Amino acid sequence: MSVKFSSAAFALLCSFVVANSALAQTADYPARPVKVVLGYSAGGFTDLLARLIAQRLSVSLGQPVVVENRPSAGATVSTETVVRAPPDGYTLLIADIGQLAVTPALMDKLPFDTVKDLAPITYTGDLPLFLVAHNSVPANTFAELVTLIKAKPGQISFGTSGIGSIHHLNTEAMKSVFGLDVLIVHYKGAAPAVPALLRGEILLSFLSMNAIRSHLASGPIKILAVNTPKRTGLSPNTPTVAEQGAPDFDYPAGIGMLAPVGTPSPIITKLATEIAAAMRYGDNPKRLADLGFEVVGGTPEHFAALIKGAVAKYAKVVKASGARAN
Repeated sequence: MSVKFSSAAFALLCSFVVANSALAQTADYPARPVKVVLGYSAGGFTDLLARLIAQRLSVSLGQPVVVENRPSAGATVSTETVVRAPPDGYTLLIADIGQLAVTPALMDKLPFDTVKDLAPITYTGDLPLFLVAHNSVPANTFAELVTLIKAKPGQISFGTSGIGSIHHLNTEAMKSVFGLDVLIVHYKGAAPAVPALLRGEILLSFLSMNAIRSHLASGPIKILAVNTPKRTGLSPNTPTVAEQGAPDFDYPAGIGMLAPVGTPSPIITKLATEIAAAMRYGDNPKRLADLGFEVVGGTPEHFAALIKGAVAKYAKVVKASGARAN
């Protein structure tokens, strides 16, 4: 009886020590600089977002928060860097849904599992993609576009930013949901796709507001729909694809912050709170909106559920499209 009691008492003591150790670690956190790793080059949107957050966190956390760019195909190097880092809150990952959900569907063998090996902190927000048409397209609503495409199977061209890109998979998802046959033209990034659309070389594309804003007022393009489940404040009068009879159509290029799995929950909670405050600090929401980004926020649990759902959703779209990583 005494042995059982001693074992139980020892287990209780161990849990007490671990709990107090975690509390002490959180109380001291951060005691040195924090690193935010991203899988893209400097100057892109994810880089700009990371630096905006890091700038404010450096103040609120009282330690330097530095951004480290580790670009690679599919941003796999940055993900693996964080997965293999000590789970102490000093190495964080900022990643988009493409990196977390699309890349695993495109690549057969990855040295990590984005669901099991990362601890979500918070979903910073959405980068909605708008279905944009050249003005020569004789359709002014999404319903009219669907009718047009079905009348001309394989003839209406869609431009994307590359095979397996978020723009490509939005197109594939739309094809699948509405039973459409379109001509897909792949470019090396969104940058060359935009002028091709403006020239009428392609007729349609899913693009961010930042890419098209300056061309909307007097340019040769028009918006027909947006890929978020609810209308976006970036263009409140634009209907969603979901409104057209596809309630589950939800494919924005969202971005969030994560840590290595095993990072103490008090640190995760603290970071989630501070990142949310950084996103909404001063004129940051307006600055981000000007870049086509909508601040969302949310708990670690919300972001975890979002990633899990996105992994399953994109796996189906990738499989249907036949896309594979080179």
